Amino acid sequence: ARAAGVIDRRNPRCRRYWMVLSYEGGGFHGWQKQELADGPLRTVEGVLEERLRPVLAQRVKFWPAGRTDAGVSARGQVAQFDAVLPESTALTALTGAVNAALPPDVRCLSLALARGEMGSS
Repeated sequence: ARAAGVIDRRNPRCRRYWMVLSYEGGGFHGWQKQELADGPLRTVEGVLEERLRPVLAQRVKFWPAGRTDAGVSARGQVAQFDAVLPESTALTALTGAVNAALPPDVRCLSLALARGEMGSS
């Protein structure tokens, strides 16, 4: 049995999405999650995974087209993720819900169903 909230990629409703992001890097230790003995560092990947879990009602893993180092900002950063969402989900409305859940230094500029592979996996 799969744990609650874990995506079953064999589910025929599982789709790949592309998210275009903008973020101010000053408050981040780069893109990739990093664990230290006293807890995780604040990273873009960590914030996305934590804040979007309740919005998407599932745990998601993000694969970026490229990574940034500590303190580096981005505009137009593309990341892909897999999710099982209702067919009726309006991506414009979902973008608004995503932004409402994110801190002010991270913005989702757009969401789209992926067409083919981004090549970041």
